[in-house]
Amino acid sequence: MAARETCVFGGGVPTAPDVKRLIDEIGVPSEGDVVKYSVISKVIGTDRKAYRWGTVVSAWKKRLYKEHNLVLIAEENVGFRVCDPSERIDVSRRKVRSGFRAVRIGSDVAGKTDRRRLSVDEKKQQDRLSMIAAQITLAQRTQPKELPVVEE
Repeated sequence: MAARETCVFGGGVPTAPDVKRLIDEIGVPSEGDVVKYSVISKVIGTDRKAYRWGTVVSAWKKRLYKEHNLVLIAEENVGFRVCDPSERIDVSRRKVRSGFRAVRIGSDVAGKTDRRRLSVDEKKQQDRLSMIAAQITLAQRTQPKELPVVEE
């Protein structure tokens, strides 16, 4: 119980000091650079298998993206590599596909919910949620034909 009393922010420890330490020690990596897991662990003083390590690394990656437009991807058992433009497009494609999948599942759950047990407001929400996947699909299928890009 004593450890919990020393924590802040609702029982957690802020990530900002560790993220700052990572940026101070490692710097801002460049495209193609690899930041090894062992270096990250040493800088923040946390084992890679600890939940804290993942929390800090997630905050660090988010900050590098927001402040320096860098996207990092994992290299298995090595570290994080800064993406080149082709890799960034691949990351983007996977995230969008995953997002569409989540929207379809959410829309399906709403559509299969028993309306008789919902309030009037909940029925309105159900109708809206049920239509989202259909609207996205319709927008994709009826989008204008792409024109070839002419570079000068």
